[in-house]
Amino acid sequence: MNLALRFANAAFALLFVFSVVAQSLNKDPVRWMAIYGLAALSCVAWERRVVTPARWLAPLVAITWAAAWASTIHLGVPAWTALTDWGMHAQGSEELRETGGLVLVAGWTLLLAARPRQR
Repeated sequence: MNLALRFANAAFALLFVFSVVAQSLNKDPVRWMAIYGLAALSCVAWERRVVTPARWLAPLVAITWAAAWASTIHLGVPAWTALTDWGMHAQGSEELRETGGLVLVAGWTLLLAARPRQR
């Protein structure tokens, strides 16, 4: 189980680092790069068994920030959009993708915070 979790954590760390790089092309890159960078930092801290406050502080900030942000983005998305059209330029599609990314950040960092790394 621990090996599978470590592999998944490495995959998420790479995904979050890739997301930081990809967000440099976004119209508002700084806040997106910061949230994905914080998630990547949480993955690295978990893997390295960091015992300082970074072990729980980075995931806690990421969880809180991502969950709060996702809830504000999703408020403006019509419910029918999620069910009918996943096109890149459909009304609300960007908000749905952004919400999905933030839910991944919150969910994965919550798992890391709740499950200390075993030896």
